[in-house]
Amino acid sequence: MLKTLRAFAQRSLILGTALAVVGIASVADAQDSDLQKRVEALEAQLANPLAGWGKGPYIKSDDGLFSINFGTRIQLRYTYQGRDAGHGNTNTADSSFVELERARMKFQGNFLSKNLGYKIEVDTQTDGGGANATDIYLTYKHKTSDSHSLTFGGGQFKPFFGRQEKTSSSKQLLVDRSLANEYFSIDRNIGVWMDGLAQLNEDGAFNAIGYHIAVTNGFDSVNRNPSQTNSEQDHIPAIIAHLDFHILGNLGKDALSSGDLKERDSLGWTTGLSFASDQNNNTNSNTRIKFKIYQFAWDNVFKYGGFSLNTEYFGRFLDIPGDGMSSVFTHGGYVEAGYIVCENTQLVARASVVWDRDGSYGSNSSATELAVGVNRFFKGHNLKLSADVGWLDIPPGMTRNTEGFPGASSAATNIGSGSANITTMQGVLLRVQAQLNF
Repeated sequence: MLKTLRAFAQRSLILGTALAVVGIASVADAQDSDLQKRVEALEAQLANPLAGWGKGPYIKSDDGLFSINFGTRIQLRYTYQGRDAGHGNTNTADSSFVELERARMKFQGNFLSKNLGYKIEVDTQTDGGGANATDIYLTYKHKTSDSHSLTFGGGQFKPFFGRQEKTSSSKQLLVDRSLANEYFSIDRNIGVWMDGLAQLNEDGAFNAIGYHIAVTNGFDSVNRNPSQTNSEQDHIPAIIAHLDFHILGNLGKDALSSGDLKERDSLGWTTGLSFASDQNNNTNSNTRIKFKIYQFAWDNVFKYGGFSLNTEYFGRFLDIPGDGMSSVFTHGGYVEAGYIVCENTQLVARASVVWDRDGSYGSNSSATELAVGVNRFFKGHNLKLSADVGWLDIPPGMTRNTEGFPGASSAATNIGSGSANITTMQGVLLRVQAQLNF
């Protein structure tokens, strides 16, 4: 009996010890599992922090439903204008100055949903007369399928008319945009738009088509009071449309970045078609003129092995009743190229022309730009030093540039920053610019 009790006690002790060991192991496993989850959560948080630096500083919520990204663009530019006596110009004195061509702050991100976005950008510059809003808009992204996506937007924005104008000023080949672009540009508008991208195939030719459609207050609708009572603008909407065909290599967003900084190992080719129309029937009481404008553009982007080639052709039909300008056709374009000659150094060149009929005198006139330059990249387009020198020949009396409509018929043509806001000039234009952009 005693032996039996002793054996039972030994078995009970062994069993209890075993159960204790199992219990301790279970607790340890649970603690290890909990610790592992905490480590994984910490690693995920470190890999996807709520604040930090991406393309610029950002802050976001842990669920990704709210975010704000901060950005800036500073372009400090030196300009020299050497004028001659061409076009009867009596002011042949040279001019030389330093300016802040662009000094911008932007805030963009999403709210309430990962698909609902916003952007606010403010610009100030030496010749801009204070701070002005450039972009203020809302967007909604909708993916209809794996191969097709849509974006809807509304506010103050830059419609897609002309590739060079749509390409950011921070990503140009030369210091600024071409003479032809500045003449035919419609710049920013106020209205609504829709962007779409259809992926046709992953590889091969013709693999994607992009499109853009916009309805706006007009080519000159920014900072204009839309009330007819105040006679600031008409109420006939402008229509803008663009089609992109990614023929080879599907450049994607890189089609809106000048130069081949990636030095592609295969040819990329994107071509685009743009259309825009606007009119004013002078129903308000202001002195603005009646007009109808229909214009188009055809552009091409080629990139391969550090070489890039951009071409764009513009045409405009203009009708101003009673001013001797019925169905006047003005056209022009540019060709520009860049090549990475050595690490972080790019040589560039451009030729641009606008052929115009003088509305006042019934004669033909043309404006010309020829330029060469160099870019030194320290961090891509985000930090670079650029310089170009060119010959400009802009005669007097040219028809008003597109962005200037609507406007009084007596107003002079003003071709924008691409030619340093020069209305009439024959001579040399030299520019050197330092840029910080993120």
